Amino acid sequence: MDNGEWIASWSYRMVDLECDPMEVENETQHMIIKNNIEGEKVRLLLSNECGRQTLKIEEAFIALSKDGKNVDNKNCVPVTFEASKTIELLPGKILYSDPVELKVPVGQDIVISMYVKDKVKVDCIGSMQSRILTKTIIKEGNTCKTECIEYTDEDMREAFYALARIEIFTKNKVRRIVAFGDSITNHSHWDSELGRLLYEKYPGKVAIINRGISGNRILHDASRCGGCLGLFGEAGISRFEKDVFESNKAEVVIVLEGVNDLIHPGYDADISEKVTGAEMIEGLKKYVKISHKHDAKIFLCTILPFNGFMDRFTEEMEQKRQEVNEWIRTNNFADGYFDFSDYVKDDSDETKMKEEYDCGDHLHPNAAGGKKIAGEMDLKKLVED
Repeated sequence: MDNGEWIASWSYRMVDLECDPMEVENETQHMIIKNNIEGEKVRLLLSNECGRQTLKIEEAFIALSKDGKNVDNKNCVPVTFEASKTIELLPGKILYSDPVELKVPVGQDIVISMYVKDKVKVDCIGSMQSRILTKTIIKEGNTCKTECIEYTDEDMREAFYALARIEIFTKNKVRRIVAFGDSITNHSHWDSELGRLLYEKYPGKVAIINRGISGNRILHDASRCGGCLGLFGEAGISRFEKDVFESNKAEVVIVLEGVNDLIHPGYDADISEKVTGAEMIEGLKKYVKISHKHDAKIFLCTILPFNGFMDRFTEEMEQKRQEVNEWIRTNNFADGYFDFSDYVKDDSDETKMKEEYDCGDHLHPNAAGGKKIAGEMDLKKLVED
């Protein structure tokens, strides 16, 4: 570490959007990203790992911004790939950019701009709903070198392509935290708010990485019998070690997963994939064993209430949720837990989410719910040894 190392400042899990690919043509994707790592060099990891068509990026630039809008053009640097400014990202491939010499201070936004000219269907994407740490802005034509990114809500998009990770070469010690889970994590309301709090309290000392996949389950892969095809990803127990440790070298892991194991069988998956509470607990134990093998701390989170979601709620599912949550609260296997369920439950009916924290579908927290969850978490547990 004395000589420095590459650390992920920002990263999201790319997923398979075969069921509803985006059509992209003659547009620039600007991504404005909060950064909490100081360094002298930056590199990007681009991904088309689950794509079916070549994604050609005509040019890409990296810049800094103090206010998330005005770009410092003096530090607007082209990103190259084996010295070429144009990259053809082939199906199934990932690719690191050449390192960019750029002094990156703590607290300034990083702006990644990519121009795609030729029409293409993109089915390898990342996505998030929260705009606390990341904003994705789409502009017609090539606006990579713009000095000011003017945008409205209509210019913003949840989904993004190509950019899977930003790494900064730093000599500083940075605590690496990975949030792992399903759509509640992927939407980013709670982990982005947590990141905001951590970055304010521990400037330059911590980075949070998102490894949530919508529809993901602990024990089963995405069922291709449903309309979402492979979108929900491989089972958590299959992807956990790769997603958390192979590339990110996490020192702290926060896991929120299990609700889809309850609500998918018979709807988004075959009924034969119905699981017991005990089986879900065994899956969570595997996460703990893998984390401890890598000398990382792991905190488990209780499964949120979901009574009212698409008429899928049953007493049997609720009993399993309570069984898993009770184990999470009482086990001495993991390094601790966060009681997400308790933070957002309805005071008069614990099977339901409190209305002010509910996005409207009775399963996913809204921005207020994410803020509530993050605000209840003890930051010292995550950052201090």
